[in-house]
Order: sequence, then structure tokens, then C-alpha cells
Amino acid sequence: MRGRASVRQHGNLLISPIAAKTMQGRTPAIKHLSNIQILRGIAAVMVLVYHIGNEFGDRGFPEPLPHFWMGSAGVDVFFVISGFIMVHSTAEAFAGPGAPWLFLARRVVRLAPLYWLITTIFVVVALVEARHTGLAADTPQWFAASYAFLFYPHGDAGDFPLYAQGWTLNFEMFFYVCFAAVLSFRRTPALWALVVGFAGLVTLGLVTPLPWPVDRWANTNIVEFILGLALAEVYRRGLRLRATPGLLLAAAGFATFALTIGSVDGWLPYRGFVWGPPALAIVAAAALHRPQRGGAVRGALEALGDASYSLYLVHYAFFVALGDALSHVVPVERLPVPLYGGLCFCGAIALAFATYHGVERPMTWSLNRAFGLARRWRALTAGRAASEG
Repeated sequence: MRGRASVRQHGNLLISPIAAKTMQGRTPAIKHLSNIQILRGIAAVMVLVYHIGNEFGDRGFPEPLPHFWMGSAGVDVFFVISGFIMVHSTAEAFAGPGAPWLFLARRVVRLAPLYWLITTIFVVVALVEARHTGLAADTPQWFAASYAFLFYPHGDAGDFPLYAQGWTLNFEMFFYVCFAAVLSFRRTPALWALVVGFAGLVTLGLVTPLPWPVDRWANTNIVEFILGLALAEVYRRGLRLRATPGLLLAAAGFATFALTIGSVDGWLPYRGFVWGPPALAIVAAAALHRPQRGGAVRGALEALGDASYSLYLVHYAFFVALGDALSHVVPVERLPVPLYGGLCFCGAIALAFATYHGVERPMTWSLNRAFGLARRWRALTAGRAASEG
């Protein structure tokens, strides 16, 4: 009764933890986080459109050019989602036997193969071009660092990996390693250790110069993983949003991106503090609202979310291939902007779906099966859930 009274008292905007448990007896629990999956696709499209704007400039299109600058915030949304999903999906694994290594192996299998494949293609291209231009002395170390998800200073590339899209994966892998390091402890002290450790690292990076590569890991972007972690704890406690407050929360997040992008040069070193909160608002709106119905549109958007990792990785490579191929026929910068932009957008999405279904998904499935990772993870989490139940 207290749970139902709580729902009425809050105008049915939020569902209390007690009411959430009461409702579970009447409504089947949704295991698939549909809204989060859709948000993955939206974030990937944001990054895609942002990079199409960069492509216009890189190819020398005449000004003025359309540019969706705030699309770069898709990365911040990805980081918050990652923090949320890692905590949510490992709920029964904390302090489990062998959990850290099994978790890390699953993340490497999920993240690395497609990235390594694309990196290898770019290594081959670089080596072919080097027959005429030569290679810098530290190029092998740069290649190795790219495969190892490490930043490495190299000429005009700064410390970005060979395939520049991989800079976000370097942060993702750093978070996974840190998460695996605390997974052998019980949930509460493990999560607090992450929060305190990341907060301390960021604080050090802000108040004192740190040696490379520690200074890279002290980037404020890592705050966004912690925001996702906190959201997972809120979700676990049963807080839910109805549609209207969820939409308002998401709108506030996107509006903040739009209002702050003009001053990005002034706050970029503090990106995690400026764009982390609006990214959290958007992810919270998606995670805390339970969709009431499915349908073809939701199914299509979920499919885009399924292919979001492929889309994030392949679109830049597609731009390179498309521009170089067209340049043999016509100067790319003479093409109508809508035509070239449309080719970039539609072609990248088509290639992403083909890559997901033809490469990413079967490769991930095969590796999980070969090493028994999914089976062992299910056995670990199901066994602990049964023992704690």
C-alpha cells in the first residue's frame, strides 16, 4: 500500500522502488534496454553527421559549409552509456570467482576484433604509401600502441592512434581495465573505489602536470563513465520516469549541447564536466523510462543501435574510400554538397549494417563460443543470483 500511495503522491511521474517491485508481479520485466539501444544508434548518427561536416572541409568544398558541431557530443553519450551498461550487466558478478578476467576477456572480444581489422587495413595502406614517402623511426611503436589501445605521440597525428576513431576506444578500454580491477570486490566498495580513484585522477590532472601517458588518462572525459555508474545505481533502486518528464530531461540535455558548443574552445579541457551532465540527462531519460509498446519504427531504431559500433568505426574509412574513388572521376569538391553529404550518410549506414551482420556479429559470436566466454559468464552470474536469492 505504501508503494501505491507513493506513486499517487508523485503524480505518477516517478515509480518508487517499492512500487517497482509491486509492478513486477503484474508486468513482465523488460530484459532488453530498448531505449538505450536506440540511443546508441542516435549517438552514432550524431558522430557520423559531425564527421561529414569535417569531410566537407577536408575535401576542400567551398564555404559556407553545413556543420553539425554538437554531433561530437555523441561520444559523451557513449561514455555515459558505457558506464551504465557495465555496472548494470555485471550486477551478479561482483566478487565472483574469476569475474575480473572473464569480464575483461568478454570486453576485448566485443571491442577489439573489428577495430583491429580496420587498423590492419590502414597499416597496409600506410606501408604501401611508405614505399614512396618512407616511415618515421617510431612508426612501428605507433602501430603497436594503436593495437594496444594506447595513446602514443607521433608527428602530426598528435597522440591519436593510426585509425583516429580509436581514441574513444582507448578511454573505453582504460575504463574496462579499471572496472575489472575492482570486480573482485563486493559491489558497493568496488564502485566506490572506482569513483574515488577516477575523481582523484581527474583532480590530479587539473591541479598538477602529469607525465605521459598518465595525463591522458586523467582527462575529464573519464568523469562520464562515473556518471553512467551512478545512473546504474539509480536504475537498480527502481526509480523510473514517465514519458513526459523523460522527454523534458532529454530535451534539456540536447539543448545544453546546442547552447554550449559555440564556446567549446574555452572549456574543452573540462569536457567531462560541461558535457557529462547533459549526456547523463539524455541517457537517464532513455534508461529510466520503460517503453509501453514496440512496433516497426522501434524495431528499426533498435536495429540501428545494434549496428552502432560498426557505424562508429567504419564511417570514416568509408569517407576515405568514397572520396578517393570519386576523385578519379570528378574533383570531389565540385560535387553538390547535398549529393556528397547524402552519399556519405547513406553509404556509411549501409556499410555499417553490412559490417555488423557480415563481420562484427558473427566474429563476436564465434570468439565467444570458441573461448566459452558467454557460457562461463552465464554460469557465473546465474549461480551467484541463485545463491543470493
